[in-house]
Amino acid sequence: MISTHLIASYGVQTSFLILGLVTLTLIPIFAQFLKRDPGEKNVGPLGSNQVTEETSSSFSIAALSKPFWFFFIISICYGMSEMAILVHIVPHATDMGLPLRAAVSILTVIGLGNIVGRIGLGGIGDKIGSGPALVVNFVLVSIAMIMLLFAKQLWILSVFGVLYGLGIGGLATLISIVAAELFGMKRHGMFLGIFAFAGAIGNAGGPFLAGFIYDTLGSYQVAFVVLIAFGVLGIIISSKLVRRQAPAESQLPLHHP
Repeated sequence: MISTHLIASYGVQTSFLILGLVTLTLIPIFAQFLKRDPGEKNVGPLGSNQVTEETSSSFSIAALSKPFWFFFIISICYGMSEMAILVHIVPHATDMGLPLRAAVSILTVIGLGNIVGRIGLGGIGDKIGSGPALVVNFVLVSIAMIMLLFAKQLWILSVFGVLYGLGIGGLATLISIVAAELFGMKRHGMFLGIFAFAGAIGNAGGPFLAGFIYDTLGSYQVAFVVLIAFGVLGIIISSKLVRRQAPAESQLPLHHP
């Protein structure tokens, strides 16, 4: 809602500058309240009075495993699906003849769906497993993209925004969870960084590809078909991802010196 008001009042470039400055100011402040370990507050893991030991995969062994590359590709698909829409949905909506304020309101709907998806759909992996949870969220994103392909009215775009936000939000939560389940917590930061890098490839490539297609063909339709293909690819690979750790050269306990 804040973004909607800013873009309608000051334009896209000024709004992004304002939001960037606010983010740059607030994140360092709130980061001071984070704690690295429950022990810093004299508490143990939730539901336990002792620290449990976990195993972790080394990078050299993990990189030779199918789960590693499956999840690397999944992260790219997630990044492609995420940023391309966030960058191009407003121009697409205005091309359809919608007023700027109505077009920007779709971002608000996506944001609200994203919040619900992160809390609700991201947690279903605890009940049905991470692989099926990834499939569910990629299905939602793909259905939303198919709706966008044929959407002609604002209410359809709003339904798209809800489904898309739910799916993207769920995927955002699952990325860290699946990385921990597959490769353990000892090197979680490293593996999460690798998969975040894969997502960044999609984040950078998605908007560029969609923009290039639009500049070449004068329409986003083909770009949306390509994004649907990435969503389907995410479904297929997620269905192959089993909830297990990748093979490790040596099983390293979480608190190994």
